[in-house]
Amino acid sequence: MSRISTTLIARKTSKNRDELAVYFNVRVTGFNAHRIASGISVPAKNFTRGSIVGSGKQMVLVRKRLESMIQKIEEAHYHFIENKKVPDPRLLLQYISNQTEEAITILKLADLVIELKEKELKAGNCTYHLPEKFRTLKEQLELFITQELVKNDLFLAEVNFNFVTKFRFYLQTSLYNSNVTVNKKMANLGQLFKYAIKNDWMTKNPVTDLKKLEEEKTNNEFFTEEELKQIMAFELPNETHEVIRDSFVFMAFTGMAISDMKKFCYRDIIFKDGQEVLTYSRKKTGNTVHLPINNILANLINKHYSKPFYDKVIKRERSKNDNDPVFSAPVEQVYNRKLKTLFEYNELYKDFSITAHCARKTFGNMVHGKFGVNVASQLLGHSSIAVTEKNYIDNHNLELGMKRGHSLNEYIDQIFINS
Repeated sequence: MSRISTTLIARKTSKNRDELAVYFNVRVTGFNAHRIASGISVPAKNFTRGSIVGSGKQMVLVRKRLESMIQKIEEAHYHFIENKKVPDPRLLLQYISNQTEEAITILKLADLVIELKEKELKAGNCTYHLPEKFRTLKEQLELFITQELVKNDLFLAEVNFNFVTKFRFYLQTSLYNSNVTVNKKMANLGQLFKYAIKNDWMTKNPVTDLKKLEEEKTNNEFFTEEELKQIMAFELPNETHEVIRDSFVFMAFTGMAISDMKKFCYRDIIFKDGQEVLTYSRKKTGNTVHLPINNILANLINKHYSKPFYDKVIKRERSKNDNDPVFSAPVEQVYNRKLKTLFEYNELYKDFSITAHCARKTFGNMVHGKFGVNVASQLLGHSSIAVTEKNYIDNHNLELGMKRGHSLNEYIDQIFINS
């Protein structure tokens, strides 16, 4: 059982040799003793054997103040034990410190970095996706801390090399991230810690000694046209997998990422030259994509738009309106898990990890193979063709995009509808 003891020690001050600075020496079971200044100095004659002596009014007030501070330390220890937190003396002292309202935690640190990046974005000093990637990182850290560590948050003093290795493993096994994605996430985590070190909240970056995972080529994580036909005809393990199958097919025929699919609403459909056109802004880059709607997409949209929507505010189902997401898809972690189950149920196995992103890669590969890298780059909403291939092209011509979309739909009609 964890126990705490607090004793007083004193050291001579450099300013006045007749005065002693009083310190707390805090000992907790299983940890090294930690010393912290109380901010109080007393005459040398009034400190004997670890106690403040003297009956004068000033010494009485000093004793009361020190007793109050010791009580706060003991209360902090009790609070940590009750909430199953590590009662490291440094954390206890940081917790009761009157220098800040609360001790810096890793989720608090993420909030501070997000706030900083949003200011940089507003000033035009960073790209659109930079604050977003730190928001995503915070969400995943929060999931890891609550699900795996069974805590609400972690003080920075608790964050070490063991923490980052466990978090990396969680990204791989629970969130089904590829090695490439995991390495990017860990680099982002390292940026958080650099900010903490800059502000003297940490002394060492625990990501520094972490070796990068070996990155495999990821451009082969797509399905062929024949496999895509199989997916469209998948049988469902249960009703909850219907939105998984249909939204995956939807992403495979639009190139949407899961984040864009989840926020796609009926209002995002516009009319141009008498035809329905799907339009959305890429969450990652902010680039706008226009794609004429073919029969497959129209059927999927109408099917899921007609399904009732569970409103968390009124706590019941209701009909969808134009501002509600067309596809009521779960969070990405659950989505990928159900997607994996769906493929196993239909016995379609691949030598790569099946995730929602495979749908976008399937679209990119299909378009690239038939129409070339320029068309693929534009319809994928890349910021430049360098993302698709190491060249550049203007991807923001609406008329050209519409023309390319029509050509794609003719190809899809021929392969998937008339077959």
